[in-house]
Amino acid sequence: MSGAENLNSIDPIDPDSLSQAGLVKYREKRLGILNLNDSFVVISDRNFNESTGAIKNVSRFGTRILLNDEGATFIIGEQLPRVKLTLLGTQIYNGPATIVNEQKAVQKGFELGLSLYGEGIDLDQVNAILQIEPDANSIGSIKGVIELSKQVLPDFKILVADLNTLFSDLRMKLHDEEKRIAEFATSPSHNKRLEQQAINVAFSLYEHDIQNIFEDFDTLITTLRDADAIEIHKRYFRTNFHAHFLNAPFIHRAYHKPLGYAGDFELLVMLYDYQDLGPTLFEKFFHRMGCHTPSAVANKNRVVFLADLILREYSNIQRDIGTFLVTSVACGAGREIQLFLEDVIQLGLMNPIKTICLDKEERALEYGQIVLRKTIKPGFPIESIFLAEDVINGLIQPSHFKKELSGSHLISCASLFDYLSDRVATKLIEAMFELLAPGGSLFIGAVSDTSPDRFLMDFLMEWKLKLRSAEDLKRIVPEKIRGLPHVIVEVISEPLGLNLILRVRKPSL
Repeated sequence: MSGAENLNSIDPIDPDSLSQAGLVKYREKRLGILNLNDSFVVISDRNFNESTGAIKNVSRFGTRILLNDEGATFIIGEQLPRVKLTLLGTQIYNGPATIVNEQKAVQKGFELGLSLYGEGIDLDQVNAILQIEPDANSIGSIKGVIELSKQVLPDFKILVADLNTLFSDLRMKLHDEEKRIAEFATSPSHNKRLEQQAINVAFSLYEHDIQNIFEDFDTLITTLRDADAIEIHKRYFRTNFHAHFLNAPFIHRAYHKPLGYAGDFELLVMLYDYQDLGPTLFEKFFHRMGCHTPSAVANKNRVVFLADLILREYSNIQRDIGTFLVTSVACGAGREIQLFLEDVIQLGLMNPIKTICLDKEERALEYGQIVLRKTIKPGFPIESIFLAEDVINGLIQPSHFKKELSGSHLISCASLFDYLSDRVATKLIEAMFELLAPGGSLFIGAVSDTSPDRFLMDFLMEWKLKLRSAEDLKRIVPEKIRGLPHVIVEVISEPLGLNLILRVRKPSL
């Protein structure tokens, strides 16, 4: 294991060179690599000559490296077309760089200060790879990790060892496969096909065993009742495995939560429009694993199931009501609305439809607009409205936009309730129920408390959900609604039974 030290006080880049390069002058947070053998650097100059070395320290947009090539010559301001930085087997940067500082090393070789491009280096990822946390409670040393491990259940450490063995074997085989593909691929498309085949084989060999170990972790953690003990085990797990996982795009986004929560619309688009993503085969494997857990598959099932439910409601009552008004609350990517409209168009159904997509995230609404514009065909009487509003407070309290939703024949809320307390959930159901037209239906999605991915989501991705049973869902329906004559309150589910849907039908007049 390795540690890092915060080198805020050390600036390896010459300020004058920064000015010459036209870069902003300020001191970035820097992380020093205590053991140079933990890192590996490959740089290519404009003549495609390669030099190798090690990383001394990194910042978000800079690095100081030690090169082994004493005969190489470098010029400040020179553009390097490719710099690849690897730390403990994980790639942390691969792209161009500019030399902003150069000096002879104390023993041999050269030290270079480089300015990096694009999104630079993810320092949270570096911290995870170095097996520390970036806050005041950081482990910070091998001794700290050993002390932490003393507080961990022996059976938990056995599972950690088993998983590490699997990952080591998987990494080695995928690394060998990458070298073989690089040798035999004749084109980018051929390379992609060979990579896909390699991941298919690896997934068939390893995914089941990995999933079984995660379920064993979950069983073990349920025996812990103390919150501090659970946190200790979580830190120990991340110390061992975050470096393996955080380069996988799905897991990276869920953990870092760029929009403030794990299950944002871009993450769900990764599920719905799946591609093998990641810088290496190893990361592509874990991206696929994240997108193909039972809960992820159930999520994809859910939107198809909801779309079918909406189509049935539309088909059953379309002759009597004029325009069918369907509202998606916290719509995210709006996939169930898209699939519903695709079915309507394919079947040639022509009764008027008005869809309202409501979400606080404007980027989600922009995405939904683009998708629906491509979906809706000329000649079909379909109107779509997108509202950027505070979904929870806006529905529970008096709001100007509620009149747009009033009289909805169907209101769908696919995933918001997974993040709500029972008290808020009850208030929101009451508010949405009032907006339904007589005979209208409310569909609320929820992740079942039987989900086999609870451990993976919490310990790896810090993705916390309010898991509920079918009875839990029925209980959050206000008593005054459940007590209405002829009201229907029932719970159904997608095929795997891991995503539940609470259906509340308002009595007809």
